[in-house]
Amino acid sequence: LNFSAAVRYSDSSLFASETGSKLALNWGPTDNLMVRASISEGFRAPNIGELFNLGSRFDSSISDECSVTTTPSVPVPANCAALGVPPGYAQLNPQVSVDTGGNPNLVPETADTMTVGFTWDVPLNGGSIDRFLVEANYYDIDITGAIQAPDAQDLLDACIQTLDPLFCDSINRIPSGTITSIAGVLNNIGGIETTGVDVNLDLSLAE
Repeated sequence: LNFSAAVRYSDSSLFASETGSKLALNWGPTDNLMVRASISEGFRAPNIGELFNLGSRFDSSISDECSVTTTPSVPVPANCAALGVPPGYAQLNPQVSVDTGGNPNLVPETADTMTVGFTWDVPLNGGSIDRFLVEANYYDIDITGAIQAPDAQDLLDACIQTLDPLFCDSINRIPSGTITSIAGVLNNIGGIETTGVDVNLDLSLAE
């Protein structure tokens, strides 16, 4: 039986100080079975490129719901008019320039992680199989304020549906209605959550 605990404190001139902790337990109830579990807190400060990169651009295939050539998932003619899109506007080119780059207003992303698993070295009594090992691990990871560039299509759709400046300020249109560019610089998004199970089977045959 083994129990471990750790605490990490980090101080930065650019961000507030952060403290992360970890607790872990390993228990071998038999010679063939090992059970383990851990919970931990973590954080990652944005790197120099994520903060101060001057930016770049690429072309992305974008579908504009304000175009008469697009079938909107939700009718939004009033919203399109509010955005300055003239009646009858048709999107002629789906390729839209997306600008991306660093953001000096980024803050560190934080994470909570839990893992539970076991390793079982299956006892065998001779035969053609020399060794059979089963390993399984469950993980649950929750990242808050993850540093990521927003999806350009999601920004446009959210702008048209909500008229929220949080999204619309990233969309550049000219009086004809054509989108000339979308700003997709790095941001602290709401978060990323993932769970899963990893299973490993190790079979060795007798010589």
